[in-house]
Amino acid sequence: MSAIRWTNHPDNPLLNGTIQDVEQVEAKLRAILKQAVFEPRANYGTPQWAEQRRARDANRKAYAGDTAVTPLAVGFGVVKRQKAGRDFYYIQECLTGGETRLWQGIPPNCPETIVKQLQELNGMNADTPEAIEARRVAQCEIENKRREGQAAEKNGLSRFFGK
Repeated sequence: MSAIRWTNHPDNPLLNGTIQDVEQVEAKLRAILKQAVFEPRANYGTPQWAEQRRARDANRKAYAGDTAVTPLAVGFGVVKRQKAGRDFYYIQECLTGGETRLWQGIPPNCPETIVKQLQELNGMNADTPEAIEARRVAQCEIENKRREGQAAEKNGLSRFFGK
């Protein structure tokens, strides 16, 4: 794209003196025909350059490869994961800043509708003592693995820092 200043617009004399972004081939043609002159771009990084850049980007057509990523809504939801060919459902908590947590059990402050949906999908009643104990054991296992990972990471780094 090149910027040109119209000096003798062929169709609309009211556009004379205005600046327009056109394809480079058209800009060269208009300059040869003495209908326009090339308009120099502002120096990179200056406020004028930023203003020109914003104006050009506002008129830019979206490319086919451009995609808009929709952020996850903050709150709770049920997600499906597969392990060993079986489907398992978990509660996913989306926090501000894009962070997500996957809960095997029922997290605190989880809405009752999400809990019921999880129970229906997993085909279990979460109020039975066996289900409560299974969730507690599973959550403890997850917490123990997390602690072991932190300890291993600390021990691995201690070789380098002598602590």
